[in-house]
Amino acid sequence: MACVVLKEGAKASDEELRAWLEPRFAKFWLPDAFVFLQQIPRTATGKFLKAALREQFRDFRWPQADKAPC
Repeated sequence: MACVVLKEGAKASDEELRAWLEPRFAKFWLPDAFVFLQQIPRTATGKFLKAALREQFRDFRWPQADKAPC
């Protein structure tokens, strides 16, 4: 999962982000899902507030890929 904060007025979809990333990164580095946020919670020193992110995404479930049975 990748948290994405878009600049004000910007628009993007999961497909657009994936299309932009695919030629630049190895397939295994690409996130399985994108989550769009207004802002990422930060500490007073500007680091990501991981505890708040864990709480916010506690119930997050990965998208199910349509896979054929092996």
